[in-house]
Amino acid sequence: MTSCSAPTLISTVEPGMSGIPVLSATPRPVQTLLPEHTPAISLPLWLTFTPSLTSTPQPPLTEHEWYPETVLVSYERGNGDGCCIFPKPPKFILYSDGQLFVANYIKPSGKNSDYREQILLKQLNREKTCQLLNTFDQIGYLDYDSRSYQPPAVDGDGIGRIIVNAWKIKQDDYYGLTALFYIERMDIPRSLANSPALRNAYYLLTQYPTTDFRVYKPEELVLWIYSIPNFHNNDKGKEWSLPSPSLADLHTITGSKVNCPDNDYVILNGQAAQNVFDFFGQSFSEQGELVFENGSAYIIYARPLLPYEAPKLMDSEIPTSNSQNLNLKLICHPNDGVLPIPTPSNP
Repeated sequence: MTSCSAPTLISTVEPGMSGIPVLSATPRPVQTLLPEHTPAISLPLWLTFTPSLTSTPQPPLTEHEWYPETVLVSYERGNGDGCCIFPKPPKFILYSDGQLFVANYIKPSGKNSDYREQILLKQLNREKTCQLLNTFDQIGYLDYDSRSYQPPAVDGDGIGRIIVNAWKIKQDDYYGLTALFYIERMDIPRSLANSPALRNAYYLLTQYPTTDFRVYKPEELVLWIYSIPNFHNNDKGKEWSLPSPSLADLHTITGSKVNCPDNDYVILNGQAAQNVFDFFGQSFSEQGELVFENGSAYIIYARPLLPYEAPKLMDSEIPTSNSQNLNLKLICHPNDGVLPIPTPSNP
């Protein structure tokens, strides 16, 4: 039986070389998001991008100059009952250096192919960054009182966590946020839509246009691997085609440690990370994937590790406890403008 141990980082290993160098990397425990239902895949057809902001008039924008936190804006989605033990990346995260990451669903070719998730990246300049922050200001979200939030009457849903570290800092958790605003949940009365400020903030973060983004090709890939004894091959799995690293070697390091699963992962970097990333089509399944090697079956969950991220099962720590603030001064002007945001055409 493999004992619990700290997570390990795997460097590139050339075929034929014995052993895999490892480095320890233990993340700091963080609060785990409550479960959330698996997100629906199809986009709401009744959403249109319009510049309508809020029914509550806001004071005019003023100039702001400050040193923001490493994470400027993020939206995290909790796993739901019956869904995913693995940590999904934030749906939306903008760092103070302008790196913007958005997790997007894709549908591979093939009639039996399931939806997969892909992380997209765009570098925002100062003006585009300030447009986003100005928009949060003008929709009234920076002044929204989260104590007035009315969660929907649903069971087994989860928390949506919205963080905005602008000239005003706002970090709040909302149970049932996806069920409240997503078109698939028509059983939720629209009268529970709460403040327009919260509704517009949700649409701004979840429907951000990604037409000019590129696929994020990570320097590091985090990977969980579990052995499935006595499992016979079927047409739903795929054969591991990489000579290195082997799944048997990786599983020897991680084990299938059900008693301490937070440490049950490895981090690949260099060419090893790129090879595994390409093997899975530069995308990932939030449920994990069935893979076979030399007659043995494994469940693998491998996804890009974001900058300043330390993974945990069902959660992540961003930024890591040992990372320093970027200490970048940001100046936002009223004439930077605001962004159009998606709003329902039939609220």
